[in-house]
Amino acid sequence: MPADSRAALKHLISALALGDGFQFHIVVSQSPRQIRQLLATLAEAVPARRGGSLRSEHLAPYDILPRDAPLDGAALAALVTTHLDAFPAPTAAERLVFALDATFTGEADIPAWRLLFRRMNEQRNALARRLDAALLLCLSPRLEAAFAQEAPDFWSLRGVSITLEAETTAADASPALQVPTVERMPANMEAGDEAAGRELAREVDRARQRTLAHPDELGTQRALLIWLNRLGDHLALRGHTNEALTAYREALAITEHLAHAEPERADYQREISVSYDKLGELMAALGQGEAARDFFQKALAIAERLARAEPERTDHQRDLSVSYNKLGDLMAALGQGEAARDFFEKDLAISERLARAEPERADYQRDLSVSYEKLGNLMAKLGQGEAARDFFQKSLAIRERLVRAEPERADYQRDLSVSYEKLGNLMAALGQGEAARGFFQRSLAIFERLAHAEPERADYQRDLSVSYIKLGDLMAKLGQGEAARDFFQKSLAIFERLARAEPERADYQRDLSVSYIKLGELMAKLGQGEAARNFFQKSLAIAERLARAEPERADYQRDLCVSYERLGDLLHKDGNIGAALDSFRQSLAIWERLADAEPERADLQRGLVVSLTRMAQLEPDKAHAYLGRALQILRTLKSAGRQFEKLDEWIAGLEKWIEQS
Repeated sequence: MPADSRAALKHLISALALGDGFQFHIVVSQSPRQIRQLLATLAEAVPARRGGSLRSEHLAPYDILPRDAPLDGAALAALVTTHLDAFPAPTAAERLVFALDATFTGEADIPAWRLLFRRMNEQRNALARRLDAALLLCLSPRLEAAFAQEAPDFWSLRGVSITLEAETTAADASPALQVPTVERMPANMEAGDEAAGRELAREVDRARQRTLAHPDELGTQRALLIWLNRLGDHLALRGHTNEALTAYREALAITEHLAHAEPERADYQREISVSYDKLGELMAALGQGEAARDFFQKALAIAERLARAEPERTDHQRDLSVSYNKLGDLMAALGQGEAARDFFEKDLAISERLARAEPERADYQRDLSVSYEKLGNLMAKLGQGEAARDFFQKSLAIRERLVRAEPERADYQRDLSVSYEKLGNLMAALGQGEAARGFFQRSLAIFERLAHAEPERADYQRDLSVSYIKLGDLMAKLGQGEAARDFFQKSLAIFERLARAEPERADYQRDLSVSYIKLGELMAKLGQGEAARNFFQKSLAIAERLARAEPERADYQRDLCVSYERLGDLLHKDGNIGAALDSFRQSLAIWERLADAEPERADLQRGLVVSLTRMAQLEPDKAHAYLGRALQILRTLKSAGRQFEKLDEWIAGLEKWIEQS
């Protein structure tokens, strides 16, 4: 037996022997027989290591559900839920393993498993609390990629991942098992965790080495693809855009190679579409609208082709809906409202059709609520308040119904709170302050309940803090300064607690900086200049620290600019023109450096334009030169096709300003 096979089994046996309660492990295999053999091996080895006994349940849905047609997603979910709910607690000195076997899976069954994986992802925390056992998820190679895509949060909880070699002869399929690789990741890998990034990079390197050693094995290519996408997601979220772009492009090259090797495989075509979407999202974040549109349209073309080829495949229809959604978001960001509406309406048509066809499917109802919300966002942006309210209320009605049906579902509760928040934002924009307050308070009540129920959940604490900020903003707008201060201070208290608990988390430090800015702006509005300056300086200190630690991160540099500008505004208001100019010049220098480093990024060029116009106001004798530079930047963006919302209005406004200066 090879050394790596012995190490792999030892790794899993140790995890089961030494740990109690919930664990989650993945086994990749193409044979149910291998899974039964693995369970038999564990039944002997684990008790020998820890004492007591090991009891397992092997749930193989293909042995229970009808096989004369593709698996039904709702039936599969109901079967798995029933077995999990009925799974007993361990007796004294007993270790339990629940093996969900999806190794014997055909192409037609993949949509049903994708639905189950999404539900598992949504209910991962409740499942971890309820199941006092190790969950062994046994997947075919095709389903491994599907699980990573549909359940990324659940995926990150896994302990040991083992890939079993395909059986060749009866002798090869002995209980010793063929286990060429083992992949282990830390549990609870947070997107903002530096250790997670290093571990992901190591996993990519290991997967790349296995691919070089076995270049003809498509399974190793798929494993590398999954790790590259995970690494790209991590890097993109942390603002490391160039490195993320490299990872995504390598992943795309692998998907194209796989698709070329097996052109009849629809799942490989789908993975190419996913790669295009990831690249499109990254280009959109970089302000490269045309490049983003190109990638999204390539993804859409694949989704349309798959949907036409198998119109009965609801997963293909859902993918098509997502493609329309992404293009709608992009067009809205580029200020192309009519094009955005067209894409969102196509998305809505699919969501409505799926929801009508299977009204009992909660995931389709949820998708429909998101489609309504997207159109509501767009109508609000276009100034069509009544149309926006209608869409938001349709979305709200669905989410209220889902919460009534399953009140224990925290994700449904969160969706409902977002609907209340959307309506609160709209009412505030329409000048209906009391109505806005009512919606914000309903949203706050949900987040307070979620945070109280699971106080260890940092994401719920953060959501609660954002709710306090929303109400603080509204109170400030309504002229109720003391009430605004109270909400902002509650928000600050949460962010300070999170930042103290995990001082290495840069995202918490950034949140804390924003809280200081909010209180600084309020104090300035209330005429309390010294208090405002104190908060702005605290924000500036954090922004400077983050920018020094990761100077390549453009978002941290932008935050530093904002801190300088807020402090500059306050100094200018106090009549300290010299100090104000120093702050604004430091901000301008950063914007110039960012814009020069990445001239293709429209967002950075736009930030430089805003900084130049501020300097034009502060130094009237140099206004013509500042405004001329700003106008040239905007014209260059337009000629290069790098649009952003209201670009033409900005150009017209600057031209008029220059004429008058």
